[in-house]
Amino acid sequence: MMVKVSSDLFDGEYKVKFTLFEKKRPQITVYDSEITTDKVEKIPHIFKKYSIPGEVRICLYYNGNGKREYGNDMDFLKTLFPWTLEWIYFYQLFKETGKWYGGGI
Repeated sequence: MMVKVSSDLFDGEYKVKFTLFEKKRPQITVYDSEITTDKVEKIPHIFKKYSIPGEVRICLYYNGNGKREYGNDMDFLKTLFPWTLEWIYFYQLFKETGKWYGGGI
């Protein structure tokens, strides 16, 4: 599902594609025409292997080492959707400062 998102958290509007699977990790892609090839390498918390200029597949959670931050049994509107808005907020800060303030590993 492709949606346009905006929030009080950040300026502007972003296109986001949510691809959900029954038994696989969901894929969330954020589209931003300002993302160039050299910038893809610098953006934190994305899957660089699946990101190209203009679009990045974002990493929102970590399931490993006994941790389970997300599962397909969890409510999309209470997890992935707000986490995506937060990622965009921290991405905008990153674009301005060059530092990632969103935490994560």
